[in-house]
Amino acid sequence: MWGAVIDSMSSLATVLDTANDDQRYQNTLKEQLTKIQSPELSPSAQVLSTMKQESLSWLDFTGELSKKHKVILTKDTQKNSNNFITSVQQSFSEANRIKKQDILPFEQFMQNYQAE
Repeated sequence: MWGAVIDSMSSLATVLDTANDDQRYQNTLKEQLTKIQSPELSPSAQVLSTMKQESLSWLDFTGELSKKHKVILTKDTQKNSNNFITSVQQSFSEANRIKKQDILPFEQFMQNYQAE
């Protein structure tokens, strides 16, 4: 059943890949079909396998995973914070620039919009 769903998406993937001049959509479909044909490759099966190998409960597994993610996400915290701050400042500057360019009264905007 799921293989048929993947197969039905093949032509769309081909069109998207042609538009993007690569094979990413077709490759993704193949990857998902492989998981359907070999369920042990699915993310849920990998989680269960890890839990079994390491004798972890669900809570223990998710706790360990949370700790790993925290370490990764808190690395270079200052750098990330600076990037976020810069991004926010640029976003507000761009929003203000756009607002200043907008000289059309709202009523006129609505009339133009409704006329389209």
